[in-house]
Amino acid sequence: MTTLPHVPTENIDQGPSDIPKVLSSPTVPLVQAHLVEMKAMYDLQTTSSPLEMYAHLLAMEADYCDNIHMENYAHTVHKLHPVQYAQSNARHLPARRSLKAILTVCPYSGCPVSVEDSYQLHIQGKTVVCQVCTNPITMDMYKMNALLDAAKTMMPELAVPTLPHDGQFESFLD
Repeated sequence: MTTLPHVPTENIDQGPSDIPKVLSSPTVPLVQAHLVEMKAMYDLQTTSSPLEMYAHLLAMEADYCDNIHMENYAHTVHKLHPVQYAQSNARHLPARRSLKAILTVCPYSGCPVSVEDSYQLHIQGKTVVCQVCTNPITMDMYKMNALLDAAKTMMPELAVPTLPHDGQFESFLD
């Protein structure tokens, strides 16, 4: 068994590695361009209010949904997860709805919802009242609206319970 003091000796005694060397593909201009993008985001984070940052991120995500080949911060973040990026179904859909397109429209009637209200809903988890139709809006309303859009009608399936061991009909209903 290898012990810690023997590791350097064993590594030296093994000689040169047979593992092929891999050349890195990033070039200096690519790294510099990436750093410029990261610096712009850092500057935005340090000089913006949370609401301004949220609005900017919504706009970037909307731009990326409109054009998945666009190179912006949303695209960079998506590419940081190569397996998920390669397998992303959203990248292959002809129409992708951004969060901005969803959260700035009232789920009840399609009335406009301000970015401030979207921020309160999405980030702070609050309930807001639509300024036009006065319905209460929560994130759950958007989820229910998506369900209703996806399935206008449903055929429910009911799992029928087994016969109760106590022989009572009430137990069957429980």
